[in-house]
Formats: sequence, C-alpha cells, structure tokens
Amino acid sequence: MSAVGRGPRTGIRACVTQLVLWLLVIPLLLHVSGVSAAQSPYPGAPFAVPGQIEAEDYDLGGEGVAYHDTTVGNAGGVYRNDDVDIWEMSGSPGQYGVSAQATGEWREYTIDVGTA
Repeated sequence: MSAVGRGPRTGIRACVTQLVLWLLVIPLLLHVSGVSAAQSPYPGAPFAVPGQIEAEDYDLGGEGVAYHDTTVGNAGGVYRNDDVDIWEMSGSPGQYGVSAQATGEWREYTIDVGTA
C-alpha cells in the first residue's frame, strides 16, 4: 500500500476517534460530575454562592430538565422564550421577576459553592 493510501484512513481513524470521544467520553464525564448533557447554567457559568441569584436566570435545558411550568408560553413575554412566566418589574426597566407560580412548578439553578 502506498503512503498516499494511508492518509485518508488516518484521517478517518482520527475522525472516528474524535466521534467516540464526543459521543461516549464527554457525556460520561458530564454524568460523573453531576451535570446533565442537556442542562447547562444560564447565562453560561454557575452562580457563585454566597451571592445573588436572579429567579429568571434558571438553567437552560427546557421543560422537565431545567424547569417545570404548568402553562404553555411565557405569560409575561419578556427576557426568555420558554414556558416560565417572566415579567418586567413595573417602574424598573431591565429588571425582571418570575410570577404566576403554580403548585408543582419548579426551576433549577447551577451554583458554584466556595470552600468553607
């Protein structure tokens, strides 16, 4: 076999190795660390605790993963485009709040707890 014939196979082997890494190893590491592959912090990094966590900044991941809401759509129509009801605070432009909380509804937040 010529050296030219080995190039594409090496490239395919590298692609398959990378694919195995992404499909098997990364989800396993996420599972071990306690983070679901479908759930991630909003707006991109865990919140430092102690600290302030805004109610409207719950995790990404959707219904049944990052939150549960019993109604369809965001009744307030602001800040995020999912089913949690978020409103702009009256008289406070750019300030938001979660409202219309019903029994059984919940939201999850990813936090980073500093060492004691």
